[in-house]
Amino acid sequence: MEFDLEKLQPTYQLLLGETGNSQAFEIALKLGLHQKLIEKAHFYTYGTEKSFKQTNAKEDTSQLALNRYVKRETKEMDIKRKQGHFACGR
Repeated sequence: MEFDLEKLQPTYQLLLGETGNSQAFEIALKLGLHQKLIEKAHFYTYGTEKSFKQTNAKEDTSQLALNRYVKRETKEMDIKRKQGHFACGR
């Protein structure tokens, strides 16, 4: 399920073929928790270090929109290919 970090709500867009990511740490950062606290929580949870920084939510939203567009176009091309629209030699 896709999540809009700018609006802090799910988009209810199901992304097939992708594993979901927990947005808990990113949401905590956006809500004002200190970066170092979030990094320590991530380390205690997953046993790996990860650097968190304040990101530009507008860029994140643009990337999500681009990902949706590419997926939609790819799906449409697959359908057309299966229907024979892109067959060579025709």
